[in-house]
Amino acid sequence: MTLVAQNFTEHVTDNGDLHVVGEVENGTSGSICDVKVAGTFYDSSGQVVAISTVYTLLDIVGSGKVAPFDLALLDPPSSVDHYDLQVEYAITNSAPLRVEVVSNQGSISNGDYHVLGQVQNKNSFTVDSVRVVATFYNAQGEVIGAVISYTALDTLGPDQTTAFDIALADPPEDVDDYALVVEAERQ
Repeated sequence: MTLVAQNFTEHVTDNGDLHVVGEVENGTSGSICDVKVAGTFYDSSGQVVAISTVYTLLDIVGSGKVAPFDLALLDPPSSVDHYDLQVEYAITNSAPLRVEVVSNQGSISNGDYHVLGQVQNKNSFTVDSVRVVATFYNAQGEVIGAVISYTALDTLGPDQTTAFDIALADPPEDVDDYALVVEAERQ
């Protein structure tokens, strides 16, 4: 069973926080949940100077699929030289419950990169807690941002649609593409 943190990049925000953003790829044969990314930060001599942890933005990750993460180290020590990422997870018998994106468009607005669109519940049952996860990439395919946002309506009946607006604050100038995944709970 393989789980890999991949396509990650780091950037420092205007307020000095260090963010490591990337994806975890599920190389196992089944679905996983509670996927946690742990970052250990070192100085140039290899001494640990800080740690930070975060869960991926998707609750359940199917086999062969990816889930983005945004690991933040708030007010990092100036001695941070490099870092190491580790991943842990739990196995689940639940399959990811997805809702379909039926339209979307990305653009810069008020200094943020917004993705506006609609989702539709194409399941034969009602879903709840509908949320859209956006992963932003540069031209090299590296993750440069990851955001989660709830849709306008919390609950969707079969074939019902609702809108969403995802905003990546202070986006890097090299946003080249994005991917959307919609996750929900069965009501």
